[in-house]
Amino acid sequence: MALDKVADIDLPKHAGPGGFDHAAVHGPRGLLYVAHTANDAVDVIDCAAGTHLRSISGLTRVAGALVSEAHDLVFTGNRGENTVGIFSPGREGTLAKVKVGIGPNGLAYSADHRLLLAANVGDPARPGSFSISLVDVGARALIADIRAAGST
Repeated sequence: MALDKVADIDLPKHAGPGGFDHAAVHGPRGLLYVAHTANDAVDVIDCAAGTHLRSISGLTRVAGALVSEAHDLVFTGNRGENTVGIFSPGREGTLAKVKVGIGPNGLAYSADHRLLLAANVGDPARPGSFSISLVDVGARALIADIRAAGST
C-alpha cells in the first residue's frame, strides 16, 4: 500500500468503554501494534497489505504498545492489572507479564541495557502511588519501583 493512499482497515468493534491508545510500528516486519483499550487487546495490522491480522487478548485496559526492533520485542502497559507485557512478534503465545506499579501507561526501552521503564499513573485516591518501574527484560522481572512526587 503506497504511503500517499489512505486505507480503511476494519478492526474489531469495541467490546467495552474506551477506545484506542498508543501504537507502535515494527518497521522491518511491517507491523503496527495498536492498543485497543476497549477490548483489553492489542490489534496487529499488516502495514503493507492494510489489513487487520489478529488481536492479542488478555491485556486488561492496555494503555499502549512499544516496539524494540533491536531485540524483536513488543511491550504493553496493562493499566487494569498493573503489569507490563513482553512478547516477540508472531510468538504472542510467549507473552510474559511482569507486575509493576499502579497504572502503567508510558513505556520506554533501553536496548543497550535491556531495561524497560514503565511510567505508572498511580491512583489519585492512594497517596504515594505514582511511580516509575524498571524491568529487567532478560529476566522478565521487576528490579525497582521508584516513587514519584506526582503523576508521571
